[in-house]
Amino acid sequence: MKKELLFVALFLGLAFCQISQAQSLFMTYQGSLKDNGVPANGNYDFEFQLYDALTGGTFVAGVTSGNMPVSNGIFTHSLGFGFFTGPDRYLEIHVRRTGSGGPFTILTPRQLITSAPYALKSLTADNSTNAAQLGGVAAN
Repeated sequence: MKKELLFVALFLGLAFCQISQAQSLFMTYQGSLKDNGVPANGNYDFEFQLYDALTGGTFVAGVTSGNMPVSNGIFTHSLGFGFFTGPDRYLEIHVRRTGSGGPFTILTPRQLITSAPYALKSLTADNSTNAAQLGGVAAN
């Protein structure tokens, strides 16, 4: 009887397990854009394309975003390519001024997507976020 209850408890525990991912499905990309040699200002249409090589290669995924604001040449966008599984990936960006109706300009070269660790905080004994020590070891 005890073995059957243990088996049922184990089965139910496994049945209700949830799979979790350590990485987000989105990444934030910030870039710099010049229009005729000066920092761009205004709204632009972007196509973000992911490839497996610096040149040529195979198309992996793409995201299109219209009417994105660019201020003093700087733009930021959250790209939902899914999480990365290890192989190198290169970002190719196509851009045009919103409403121009013209062709997209391809920005070169493609950019290697590199990983960045999540920023982590630890708490001190009084729960302040400015921890001076991590696991009993001084932060410096």
